[in-house]
Amino acid sequence: MSRIQYAVARREWRFKDVCEDCASVNAVSEQKFVGVVVDGHANEKVSDSAMASAAFSSYVSDALAHNLSVQNPFASEDGMHRAFDTVAQMVGFGTRGGHFDPRVGAVAGAVCVDVLRHKLTVAYAGDVRLYANVRAGKSFRCFTMDHTPKHPGELDRLRPLLTDKSFEVVYHSLSTFGSEGPFVPRLHYRQEDGARSTAGLMVTRGFGDKLFQPAFTHTPDVHEIHLNGMYHDAVFALCSDGAQRNLGRLFQRYQKCGVPDTLEPLVESFYELHEEENDDDATVLFFRLLAD
Repeated sequence: MSRIQYAVARREWRFKDVCEDCASVNAVSEQKFVGVVVDGHANEKVSDSAMASAAFSSYVSDALAHNLSVQNPFASEDGMHRAFDTVAQMVGFGTRGGHFDPRVGAVAGAVCVDVLRHKLTVAYAGDVRLYANVRAGKSFRCFTMDHTPKHPGELDRLRPLLTDKSFEVVYHSLSTFGSEGPFVPRLHYRQEDGARSTAGLMVTRGFGDKLFQPAFTHTPDVHEIHLNGMYHDAVFALCSDGAQRNLGRLFQRYQKCGVPDTLEPLVESFYELHEEENDDDATVLFFRLLAD
């Protein structure tokens, strides 16, 4: 009989007292496992924006974990889509009023593991990523592709909205402490007075952000991974964007010696790396399928 081993690493940005990321885990049974990572964000004009963002991401994370746990059939593509649809409705997607400030949003990634069938299904909206450390730590790969305004598939989806001027993609300098950084595209909406919104999003899928809908959508991409062959002993990592660089450094650290038998050393090593290079909130859900 196989089982799931998991551990969560979560740290806030060094300039904040609250982490806007959230992770939820639901070990439904010995045969079913659900894991979720959500990365919240809020317009700076929102009162107590970090707290509002953290509350929103926590709500989305717990709601996704619950709805994925009760889907039938479990770990199916249709079930993943239905769970994302349900949570979007819960946070007021497409309805008046809603439960949260319309300027608050979050990206999300979720995994469902069917232990008996050795199948992993991942659904994601935004820039939450799923990685796997394979071949006893000798290499790692990413299974997801960020939903951003420069993603070719997203540009095709957005083109009708960009053509009628309802939304606009503008490149901005990613400035860091007064220095000009790389230029990245942000999605902007057209205000009632015709002016372009000051606020912009670097992601094009997720939950909330009602002012950016329908360009900003909760509809996830869904992939299935069979946990056999090169993935039968792989360590997977579902992570927020703030963890991605240090996660790569972490996997490189274990390329020569291989990953340990337990996941706690990975968590401790990740915390060490995050202390060295802490430029964002960071959350990682590590997990793997073990044979008893």
